[in-house]
Amino acid sequence: MSITFKDMAERCGLEGTLIKRKTRANIYVCYPADATDEELRTMWIRAIQSDLTSLADHR
Repeated sequence: MSITFKDMAERCGLEGTLIKRKTRANIYVCYPADATDEELRTMWIRAIQSDLTSLADHR
């Protein structure tokens, strides 16, 4: 089964986890809000805190 654009639009919600580190920048991990256990193994985005920016800052 392939994912259609309609399916992707329906899955636009994200959840996130903050991983705090003492000696380096914090890490944020974002993943689909309705991800299954299997999808959580592969469908995520990782970024260090300094790489993140607000959408409002770019409007």
